[in-house]
Amino acid sequence: MITQVTGAEDAPPFSRVVPLADVGLSGTTVTLTASPTERQALAEAFDLVDLPSFEATLTVKPWTAHGYRVEGRVVATVVQSCVVTLEPVENTVDEALDVKFVPASEIAKFEPKHNEEGEIELDAETLDIPDVLDGDGIDVGVLAAEHLALGLDPYPRKPGIAFDPDAFGLAPPADEKISPFAALAQLKKD
Repeated sequence: MITQVTGAEDAPPFSRVVPLADVGLSGTTVTLTASPTERQALAEAFDLVDLPSFEATLTVKPWTAHGYRVEGRVVATVVQSCVVTLEPVENTVDEALDVKFVPASEIAKFEPKHNEEGEIELDAETLDIPDVLDGDGIDVGVLAAEHLALGLDPYPRKPGIAFDPDAFGLAPPADEKISPFAALAQLKKD
């Protein structure tokens, strides 16, 4: 049974905890859909104009002897402000999610090892250190919200809109010769 964390002042805007006791050997698949209130809270948290839809389909399954793995997809329709015109821009976020968890007592097994020269040798397995499993459940709602944030366009623009430096007086005069060292020369004079 999935539980929802609400009411606490520091509660995340979207939370769904899957108790580890409910995860069988073949795993547990959950579909999460944010309510209008949760979508509004997420929109405020991520500085969105609107969040018309937010859904995640995730599978929690055992991984290693004491760990768990959460896999799935987060799909959302977001409305952001165009960085040039500040007009609303609608985008779709479709992010894959794959996060592993182990108890704190097991995390040292996954940390990168140092060679004789003291350098860290990285390989595909050590690049993704698992998260620490805290408690008797995994908050897949928080994971879904984090992956929503990862999928947001950091510089959303309306189609066909380009930044015009002349409109803001930022373009150098056409007759002025531009040198990459001009700023350094000015600093040396000061």
